Amino acid sequence: MTPTAAHRPLVRGRLSTTSLAELLVFALERRLSGSFVFEAPAGARSALVVARGRVTKLRTAEPVEQLGHLLEERGLLDDARLVRALRLAREHGQRLGDTLVRLHELRPEALDAALREQLGRRLCWLGQLPAESAYGFFADVDYLADRAALDTDPLALIWRCLRSGPAALPRQEALLAGLGERPLVLRQSAALERLPMSPGERRWLEALRARPRPLAALLPSGGVERAQLERLIGALLVLRQVGVEPEPGSLVPASGNAAASTAPSAPASTAPSARVAHTLLPPQSAHLASPPRSAPPPSSTPPATHAPPAAAPVPRSSSTRPAGDRVEHALERASRLVREQTRAEGAAAAALAIEQARQHLEHEEYAAAERLARKAAEADPGNAEILALHAWLRMSIGELATPALAAQIVGMLDRAVRKAPESVPVRSYRAQVLERLGRDEEAFRDYRFVARHAPEQIDAVRKVRLHLMRTRNEQKSSGIFSKLFLR
Repeated sequence: MTPTAAHRPLVRGRLSTTSLAELLVFALERRLSGSFVFEAPAGARSALVVARGRVTKLRTAEPVEQLGHLLEERGLLDDARLVRALRLAREHGQRLGDTLVRLHELRPEALDAALREQLGRRLCWLGQLPAESAYGFFADVDYLADRAALDTDPLALIWRCLRSGPAALPRQEALLAGLGERPLVLRQSAALERLPMSPGERRWLEALRARPRPLAALLPSGGVERAQLERLIGALLVLRQVGVEPEPGSLVPASGNAAASTAPSAPASTAPSARVAHTLLPPQSAHLASPPRSAPPPSSTPPATHAPPAAAPVPRSSSTRPAGDRVEHALERASRLVREQTRAEGAAAAALAIEQARQHLEHEEYAAAERLARKAAEADPGNAEILALHAWLRMSIGELATPALAAQIVGMLDRAVRKAPESVPVRSYRAQVLERLGRDEEAFRDYRFVARHAPEQIDAVRKVRLHLMRTRNEQKSSGIFSKLFLR
């Protein structure tokens, strides 16, 4: 990785336009992998790592919920044992949790639970950063590679971040202000059982489940309950659990995963400043042209996000696009670039494996060739010819003798034909497998396709001629017998 690639984010912006929760929801929907780096106005930086959209690691700029204090709070550790464990951890260069497990002071499952709780509390702290804080997203990079990844429920974790703090976030208030009189609808894909709520909050949502209704019809007249429900609905809007019912004649679905298309945008009077640009680096950047293949060495300080200045004007072409749409467009482009790079690397690895497989085929080493073809198909799953070759090699090593495996092989070939219906090699591989299975009529159709599109394929032409001759002979025989029968 070049130094430039290591210090330039693919996407950058400010939390005044897109909140932390919205970024995490989009990362979860698009299954992004990489590092978010957040920089407070004073310059302190925090780093958060996502793997396929799930938050797995987090380091805050300030000490938040030290593990030792958290274990003491849970009654799992006392002061004396904590001091001893901290001293041994420093002496051996280990983390406190690993030292406690090694000393049998803590069970691994108890450590995992404590670390997940620590991650949740730190994420809540991160969600309260000032709105002027900048962020950058570094696709496919782990800036906390020296830390173990945690397995958490991403929906519950983002929900906790949304519900923390003394008041609703500005973005939640903006979403509520933009609702107007449009009816709210509980999405069919909503997973409310994973979200901690009070019995009263669940009763409100059951009323919404019964039929769509505008926010004003749900809200009490005033007081604490009204503020609580507004905050609840605002969080559910951000989390794509609640949306607005589409207007009559609209093609926008009222439920499903495409929640972003129905989530309302705040009106101009209430939306955060649109002058804070969410800038995607230009396509000619070396980082975009060649994304990093491996994470940089762990650093005690995350790279600067280089966020645009607060007064930077929005490009003319995007002046009418809502701020939330701009960041989603930028993150979608970032994820597309990563996917394209992954596909390119997979295609290169697959091509190398296929070349090695063909060398084994020249010596009739079918088992070795099949292993390499399997590796190539896993590296480049969209390549129909590799899929068909792998299926043919499975036939060559005798897997057709097992009915279940034979069905798998034919299914692979059918998928390959659907992917590339005009491919001569794919049709040729399927014809040979079908012929071996005794499905002559189906094999004939594929052989005929090969003979028409590649007449130089002598074997396919011969198979077609033999089939036609056999068919004509059968017709003649049936005609003679029918005449004799009629006499």
